[in-house]
Amino acid sequence: MSIEEAEAAIQEYIETTYPRKLSYNEFLSKNEKLLIAEHNQKTWPEQNGLWKKRFLNVVKKTIIDENMIQKIKNEKTDKDFWCYIENSQKLEIIRERQVKLIKRKVDLCSIEIYDRSTSQQGAEILDLYPPQKKLCKDIELDEGEIIEKYDENLDTADKGTKESTKLQSDSEKLRDEICEVRSEIRNEIRNIIRDEIREICKGICDGIREEIRDALKK
Repeated sequence: MSIEEAEAAIQEYIETTYPRKLSYNEFLSKNEKLLIAEHNQKTWPEQNGLWKKRFLNVVKKTIIDENMIQKIKNEKTDKDFWCYIENSQKLEIIRERQVKLIKRKVDLCSIEIYDRSTSQQGAEILDLYPPQKKLCKDIELDEGEIIEKYDENLDTADKGTKESTKLQSDSEKLRDEICEVRSEIRNEIRNIIRDEIREICKGICDGIREEIRDALKK
């Protein structure tokens, strides 16, 4: 049990009890199950000292009346009650050990049943398999089928590789042809522009010559 749980139980008792009637022994009597459940392997005098210290600490935080605090300090210990608590704790420990032992036996029996059923299931599973000779033949047939499929896959892969190589070669040829066509078009355009420029220049020159001749005649 944590300190917080113990203090919470004490605080609840103080809040629900008239201050003049507060009693450490009464608190213990009302929380008998709480004390038994703690079973911390300590003797009853040790447990009594621990709980009384807890009780007084909470009381001091809640009650200012020093006379009431002193009254609780002087309260006599109920030895018979604590002997009952101690014996009950021992019985609780024995009961828990018995429960663990029973659970352990159940687990062992469950394991035996599981192992037995697993062995039976294993035998049934083995019966499902064919005899060893037939199994070897089946394996050989399976290997032959696997080899055939492997060869087919290789052929398919080779075909795919050849087609891919051919496609790549065609693409390269097409790229070269496009480059050649582009080059030819550029050359033709250059020639056309050059010819047009020549014609224009020739026309301009002829016009200038005629103008000069006309001017000289005049």
